[in-house]
Parts: sequence; C-alpha cells; structure tokens
Amino acid sequence: EIVQNIAASVQLRGGMVGGGYKKLAISAVLIYLVWLSLLLNLAKIILRPLWRFLMGSRVPVVVRTPEDRFEGLQRLGYNFEPYYLSIDGGCGTKLPRVHYLDEGPRHGPVVLCLHGEPAWSFLYRKMIPVLVNAGYRVIVPDFIGFGKSDKYTNPDNYTHEMHCFVLRKLLDHL
Repeated sequence: EIVQNIAASVQLRGGMVGGGYKKLAISAVLIYLVWLSLLLNLAKIILRPLWRFLMGSRVPVVVRTPEDRFEGLQRLGYNFEPYYLSIDGGCGTKLPRVHYLDEGPRHGPVVLCLHGEPAWSFLYRKMIPVLVNAGYRVIVPDFIGFGKSDKYTNPDNYTHEMHCFVLRKLLDHL
C-alpha cells in the first residue's frame, strides 16, 4: 500500500525520469525491511519471557563462592560486617542468597550504593567509611551473580526483572 501511494504520487508529477522506478523500488524495499525488523523485534520482546518460562530449567543451579576466596580483603580496606538475605521467590521457591553491607547509624539518612558489571560491594570500600563518618547509613548490596552473593550457573537466569525484584525485596526487608 505504501509503495502504491508513492507510485501514484510520482505519476501525478509526470512520471519517472532517469531510472526513478529503480530508486522507488529500492526505497520501497528498505521501508519494508525496516517495518519487518520492527515487527520481529516486537515479537522477540513478547515471546522471550514465554520462551524462558517454558524452556528454562525448573530448578536453577546455584553456586556459592567459598568464604576463603575473600580472605585478605581486610588489608585492602574491606572491613565490613557481611549480611545475607534469602528472598522468597514465590511458588515455594527461594532466590539465591543476597549479600549486602549495612553500615552507619540505623536511623540516619540512607545512601544506597549500587554497583555495575563486573563490580561488587568491594568497589565502595573507601567511600563507605567517609559516608558513615558524615552520619549516613550506607547500604551496599551485591547483586545476584556478583561478589559474595550466590550465582546462577545458567546466564539465562539473569534478567533485569530478577535484579529489580531482588533489590525491591532487600529494601523492603531493611
């Protein structure tokens, strides 16, 4: 329909000159490819969560980094009390254990420090004491898959929604 409208518009102006039909055909193909890619991307967005649900492992395999892997961090300024939270994932499932730091006065203003990839709470080891000395309560979680938190063995288990859910549940807990 789009191609017909373009062709009708061109014919009203007196036809094509110098290979104009070829340019019109190329433009029409490009427009078609753009629309097709948009539709395929939309299908991917809609179908991907369904695919993960149907084809994903029913019981995700979770590993825990042994504590001895974190020995010696005190010498580097990582002298914080570790806290852990197991979050109910619903339907009788538990999400992997989440590690977090909670330093400073319990009723002070809160500073939430979130790391990116591939970092973990160790990133904030020099910032935390400064903020605590200024009277702030500093909360630093390790997202699932990072630092002292548990890790999934299958990368398909990591989703943006899972990280948001875990962060929300951790903040509700605190």
